[in-house]
Amino acid sequence: MYFTSFLSLLPLISAVCATNLYHDVDDLPTTNFDFIIVGGGNAGLVIANRLTENPKFNVLVIEAGPSNEGMMELQVPFFGRDIRSGFTPWDWNSTSTPQPGVNGRALLYARAYVLEDVPLICADSMIWLRGSKDDFDRWANVSGDPGWSWDRMLPYMKKNEKWTPPTDGHNTSGQFDPSIHGFNGILPISLPGFPGPTDDMVVQAVHELNDPWMQSTISRGVRSSAATSYYEPFSTRRNLYVVVDTTVTRILRVSKRSNLFKKVEFTQNAGSRKRVLTAQKEVILSAGVIGTPNILLHSGIGDSKELGRVGINSTLHLPDVGKHFHNQAIISFAWNANTTSPKFVFSFTNLDDPTFFAEALAQWEKDNTGALGDTGLHFSTGLRLPTSSSIFANHSDPSAGINTPHYLLTFDNGNGFSGKRPGKTVGMTVALVAPESRGSVTINSTNSFDPPIIDMGTLASDFDIFVIREGYQSARKFFSASVWQNYVLDPIALPSNATTAELDLFIQNTAGVPSHAVGTASMSPFGAKAGVVNPDLSLKGASGLRVVDGSVLPYTPSANTQAPIYAIAERAADLIKASWE
Repeated sequence: MYFTSFLSLLPLISAVCATNLYHDVDDLPTTNFDFIIVGGGNAGLVIANRLTENPKFNVLVIEAGPSNEGMMELQVPFFGRDIRSGFTPWDWNSTSTPQPGVNGRALLYARAYVLEDVPLICADSMIWLRGSKDDFDRWANVSGDPGWSWDRMLPYMKKNEKWTPPTDGHNTSGQFDPSIHGFNGILPISLPGFPGPTDDMVVQAVHELNDPWMQSTISRGVRSSAATSYYEPFSTRRNLYVVVDTTVTRILRVSKRSNLFKKVEFTQNAGSRKRVLTAQKEVILSAGVIGTPNILLHSGIGDSKELGRVGINSTLHLPDVGKHFHNQAIISFAWNANTTSPKFVFSFTNLDDPTFFAEALAQWEKDNTGALGDTGLHFSTGLRLPTSSSIFANHSDPSAGINTPHYLLTFDNGNGFSGKRPGKTVGMTVALVAPESRGSVTINSTNSFDPPIIDMGTLASDFDIFVIREGYQSARKFFSASVWQNYVLDPIALPSNATTAELDLFIQNTAGVPSHAVGTASMSPFGAKAGVVNPDLSLKGASGLRVVDGSVLPYTPSANTQAPIYAIAERAADLIKASWE
C-alpha cells in the first residue's frame, strides 16, 4: 500500500482536541446519562449532536475503536484508496463465510473500528449519493410510515448538507442542482477539486448523463465526517460525553420480568471485566449492519430456538434479527491506456514514486490542494436494464421503481478505484445496486468477542450476475466512443471477444462487495410480526431501546449508503426528541 510505504512522511496533523473524549470509563465525571448511544459512527454522532442541543439531556457515546484525532491517513481524501481495502488498524477486518456465488471465496466486509470514519473505511470513499426517490418511497411503503418517503425526507437531507465550493474554486455551473441541496447544514459536501486529466474526454463520451459529476464529503481538500462535523465543533458541550476503546457486549433488561432494555454491558479489556451503565431514558443502538444484530443476538434478542441452540437464553423473541442482509456487489474492469498519451499525468502508479508522493504530500500539507485533496473519482452514473431484457422472463424487477438504476458505472483514470494495477490503465467499476440476493448475520458462540457469522449471499441469484454482465457491456460501449481512440487499448484479464461463460467466470472470480448492506434489523409497520423495529425505530415488543443505523432499512439504496444514513439519523433524532421533550 502506497501510504504504508511512506508512513515516515506522515506527521500527525493538528486536530481539535475534544474536551469530553475519554479513553477510560473511570475518568467519566458522571455515570448519569439520559441516553446511551452504542456506536460512534455516522448515525451515532448525528444522534448525539442533535440530542445535546437540549441542555437538559446528558448523552454518552460508546465507541469500540480508538479516536480519529490526529490521524492523517484518515483525513487526506486520496488515501481512501487503500484504507477501504481492509486489514488496517481502523477496521474490524470481518470476512464472510465462503460464498458459492463467487466460487467459494470468503469476502472482506469492511467495518469501521474508529470514531466515525465509516464512509472512508467502508468502501464509500466519501462518495455522496442519496439514492432514488423510489428508494425512499419504498421504505415508506414497507414500514407503513410516509415520514420515510422522499418528499418528507428531503428536508432532512438538506438539513444535513453544507454545500462547499471545490478546492480549486472552479465554476460548478451545470455540475450540480443547487435547488435540491443544503447550504446551511453541518456536513460539508463538494465536487471534485483537482481536475482529472481525462475529465473532458468523459464528458465528450457521454452527452446526456444526469448530473454525472461525483459529489464527496470533502471540505477544502480535507475529508469531512461526522466526527469532524457533528462532534468536534460541538465537543465542548457540557452534556456530551464520548468514550472510546470500549466494547459493548450486550443490552440488558432492567429486570428479568421486564421488556425494558436500558442497561448497557461493556468492557475495556477484552471481556475480563464487564461493567454496566443504565440509561435514564433510552439506549440507541448504532453499531451497524453487522454490529447491531451481533449485540442483539448476544443479548438474547432474536429467534429463540436458534439462540437456544447456541446456549443463549432468549429475552425477546424476534426471529428477523440478523436476517434479510441485503448488499450490493462490485466488480472492476480495466483497460490498458496509451503509454505515450499526454492525458495521463496522475495515477496510482505515480504515487508509488517516492519523489512524486513527497511532492503531492507537501502540497497538501501546505494548503490542502493538489492530487491528495481529491478522491480521484469524478464521474458516476446509474443505468437500468431495458424492460425487454430477457432476464425479466423469469425474475421480477428487484429495483425500487422505474426511476431507479440496476447498476452504477464509476470511471477512473488509473487512480486505483477499479483496482491497483501496474502501468497506465483506465477502469470502470460496475456496482450492482438492485440485488436480488439476500444473506444473514448469525452467531455460533456465547462469547461476544467471537466474530459473527456473515453469510452475504453474494451473487446467489443469476439476476445479479446478469446485471453485472450488462454493466460490462455498457462499459465497453462507453470506451468505444471516438474520443478514446488511440488512448484506451486492450482490456486487462479478459479477451476482447470474451464469451458469456468467460465473462461470468471472471465475475465470479473477482467480484467483491462494498459495505452498503442493510436489513438485519429491518423496520416494519407497528403491530407487524415481521421485522425488528417499528417505524419510529423502537425495538418491537420492548421499550427503552431503539436502533438507528443502516440495519433498519429493508432494502439497500441504489447508491452508497452514507447520505441516506445521515438523513435517517437526522429524522430519528427528531423522533427521539418528540418522545421526551
